[in-house]
Amino acid sequence: MQNIIITGGTGMVGTALTKLLLSKGYGVHILTRNATKYTNTDTLKYYNWDTNKQTVDANAFTNAIGVVNLAGAGVADKRWSVSRKAEILESRTNAGATITNALQTIPNQIKVLVQASATGWYGQSEEGGTAFTESATAAADYLGNTCKAWEQSIAAVKNMPIKVVTLRIGIVLSTMGGMVKQLLLPMQMGVLPVFGNGKQIISWVHINDLCQIMLYSIETNMEGTYNGVASEPLAQKIFVKRLATFLQKKWWIAFPIPAFILKIMLGEMSEEVLKSCDVSNQKLLGTGFQFEHPNL
Repeated sequence: MQNIIITGGTGMVGTALTKLLLSKGYGVHILTRNATKYTNTDTLKYYNWDTNKQTVDANAFTNAIGVVNLAGAGVADKRWSVSRKAEILESRTNAGATITNALQTIPNQIKVLVQASATGWYGQSEEGGTAFTESATAAADYLGNTCKAWEQSIAAVKNMPIKVVTLRIGIVLSTMGGMVKQLLLPMQMGVLPVFGNGKQIISWVHINDLCQIMLYSIETNMEGTYNGVASEPLAQKIFVKRLATFLQKKWWIAFPIPAFILKIMLGEMSEEVLKSCDVSNQKLLGTGFQFEHPNL
């Protein structure tokens, strides 16, 4: 059995990816800080790693042919204090450095590394302008710099005989967490939260499609950087209205949350909530990948 190593495997995306890989006949090895918390099976096993010390249990690489690096503290889980911003950055760069060090020092048969990044790489989209492509330079803001350092943390792997696929992932849609779960509570009460003027573009991807992109990255000749977003970026106001139709309620009240209130509530993170980020997926489509959910 061929195995795939996943970092961040117990998170929302990692859990969904694990289910997909197991259904396709792969074994899954998840790197975690405390492997004894979990029960191993014949096809799903947990191994210790320490990103501060850059150590990995070498047994994780047994019959492994790929690594999917999803590790990193949640960007929207807490207010961006100075210490939280450092944690978000270091959790990503330390994970990348640990994977790189392991690939350099542990005998392995790894053929592909799928590296998570984010559309936070890009800056503010101009109204009426063209969508960002993978050739755009990183934005000179916190998330832009974080994504740049995140991607650079595995740069040395590109000098190895290992295929590297970097995915700049948009807002992931899942009822298990993330933006959708946060929006559903007020929407179930008939309230549509509109952030600022609601015109800012959201580039999103359904969690099932994201997992399929990762599987496609492993199984095909894809290599390089790709935007992991669906084919229909939407203005935030339209996004919540479209999402609301699936709840089938008879009435709704649009509730605008002014930008200054968001800044009070969220601090610096409000800039990302209000930022318009129109991102192209044409390069990914050019590989032959087909979305199950290209539209909301």
